[in-house]
Amino acid sequence: MRVFIIVTHPPYGGETVRSALRIARRLAQDPQVELAVFLMADAVYCARRSEAHAEGLYNPGLSLSYSAPQMLAALSGTAEIFACGTCMGERGFKEDELLDGVGVGTLDLLADYAARADRLLTF
Repeated sequence: MRVFIIVTHPPYGGETVRSALRIARRLAQDPQVELAVFLMADAVYCARRSEAHAEGLYNPGLSLSYSAPQMLAALSGTAEIFACGTCMGERGFKEDELLDGVGVGTLDLLADYAARADRLLTF
């Protein structure tokens, strides 16, 4: 079964990303699941080597105790992981700042994976 997870929330200020990555980690353990994760909008910060935090968020340190980059690194090799290139550019970082195992995604790639997925989860 092909599962495609789209994440749009930032890695801080809430539990959405942590929940998405926990589900992804569990799905990646199933040998019958082909998993892909696409990070877009503020979720691209999850894949940044030196994660920067937006100003004005409530208690960002609390939400980061789980470390989105570490969770993504654990998925590397068991899932395809992409960060939206346009979203990265709008936030001022480049491909060489991405974690190992994370590729740059495009809208065409997003549409292709969504069309081929048996299950599509959005966070």
